Amino acid sequence: MKKRLLLFLLPLLLAAASTQPPPKRAGKDYAVFFYVTTFQPGWQSLPDTKTEAEDLKTVLETGYGFEGKLVPNPTRQQIFDEIAAWNKRLGPDDQVLFFFSMHGYYDSDSELGYLIAADGLYRDEYFKTWLDYNSLRPYFARCKAQHLLVALDACYSGSFGNIEKAPDQPAYDETQDCQTQIDATFNYRVRQYICAGNKNSKTPGKSLFAAKMLETLRQGSNTDTDGILHFDDLTYALGKVRNPEPVHGTFTGHAPGGEFVFVRKNACAQGAVIDLAEEQTWKIAQNRKDGRIYLDEYPNGKYAQVALDIDAAKEKVPPKVITPEEKPFIPVEYAPYSIECRFTCESDFDPYVPKIRPLAYSIKDEKLKERVLNNDFDYFEKQLNRPLLLADKKDEYRFYLGYTLFVSKRFSQASQYFNSYWEKSKSEYYAPSEYYYACIKFYEGKFDESRKRFQRIENNAVYKEAVSIHILNTWYANKKQEKVIEYGTALIKGGVNKNISEIKGIVGLAYFDMKNYRDALAYLEAAVADGFGNNDDVVLLKLAKTQMELGYFKPAIENFETVSKSSEI
Repeated sequence: MKKRLLLFLLPLLLAAASTQPPPKRAGKDYAVFFYVTTFQPGWQSLPDTKTEAEDLKTVLETGYGFEGKLVPNPTRQQIFDEIAAWNKRLGPDDQVLFFFSMHGYYDSDSELGYLIAADGLYRDEYFKTWLDYNSLRPYFARCKAQHLLVALDACYSGSFGNIEKAPDQPAYDETQDCQTQIDATFNYRVRQYICAGNKNSKTPGKSLFAAKMLETLRQGSNTDTDGILHFDDLTYALGKVRNPEPVHGTFTGHAPGGEFVFVRKNACAQGAVIDLAEEQTWKIAQNRKDGRIYLDEYPNGKYAQVALDIDAAKEKVPPKVITPEEKPFIPVEYAPYSIECRFTCESDFDPYVPKIRPLAYSIKDEKLKERVLNNDFDYFEKQLNRPLLLADKKDEYRFYLGYTLFVSKRFSQASQYFNSYWEKSKSEYYAPSEYYYACIKFYEGKFDESRKRFQRIENNAVYKEAVSIHILNTWYANKKQEKVIEYGTALIKGGVNKNISEIKGIVGLAYFDMKNYRDALAYLEAAVADGFGNNDDVVLLKLAKTQMELGYFKPAIENFETVSKSSEI
């Protein structure tokens, strides 16, 4: 009994507990996001500003302890009123970030820059409905917060103030301890700004500035060893963006020596407790670039936010398109299910069990296939707007527009087009639209809705085998282990399914989650025997833990060693 206990505790050895408390500060951190998606007639809409603001707000709240607020589609006056309300609320020990994401304009005759709010007219000869930067300055001057940062993600926003060159390297003293750095920077008044480009730069609709800022906040900097991201770190990272290149500076009220800082929740902690089993699981998740591997075991672990960020980033990054000529090597067991595909997202072959792998759609028309490969959204939109377009053609173009958006991972836009087929069961695009819509709902975490859509095409000849494993995945992702076992064992008894080893693995994981290790062992071993577990460290890891619980130490140690070697641990 003692021997078993010692072996079980081996992966849970702990290092010394933390000896240094978290940083002390009297004030709080706030972030206010003004973004405009829909403008007055004449201005192009900016749908991505909403997602960008939401993502930045999330990472600041979860990673840095900020209190965030979104102000969608504000008018010129609403911006003034909102800042005035914050001026009454904020105290001298607080930090506040005001982030503006909308259209911008620079008038070279008056040398004034403007933000275009939701009520800004397209043609305004004297700029009465636009918000000039000089009108904002009195509101910032009356802010009582010691630290104030203005971020401007708008065209020509560099006209806000005097531009300073991005540093070649951070200017602060890296030898100072964490608490000293925080104390030193809060001794000075800060009035800093950072812009997406200079006064002559036009910025893209999908912001490179916001994307790089989000990436930097998620990952920290190379010098971010104590959990502090300095303003100089941020500008240094943003300086790597080209065309346009972000600029930054200070404005009235700034004191030399002060700078805005982003302090992580766990900043200044040293000698943190180390759980070797957690570290091993995290290593596997990093190697697979799959945060769910870690989150399923440690939903509140120390890497939980980073794991969430990994999964979120995978949806945001446009996928690489693989052409037929490249002939990528794809393991047979991870290939698309039943449709011969000429191209696909590289993330389609993610081998982790509870994730859906979308199969690629076969496009027979070579010209249309080329349009999809080149992400030609404009072409399909123009075709849809043609007068007197036949209903069949309209269905075709609507589907291909949705599919082009899907393979580009613009899921929220794609879902609108796929969902338009849900009552058109006789359309040739009904089944694929239901399939991809269900995949999107799964990625959004709406597992019940995803399952209902998969069930609508459960008997479709093309999608049947893929759909059955996906339905099982939705039960598992929704933590309905009893349903996983009921549905999964029925599939196994049915016998004819090319994904049978994966089904056994998921049923085994469900038994493991319920601590029914005896049944878990049978299914996990069967999955591994069929070859599935040999390609999935997660299944092997769970199998090893199951064997350890049941006292089968020798095979458990062998499987732990296999996982360690394959994961480079």
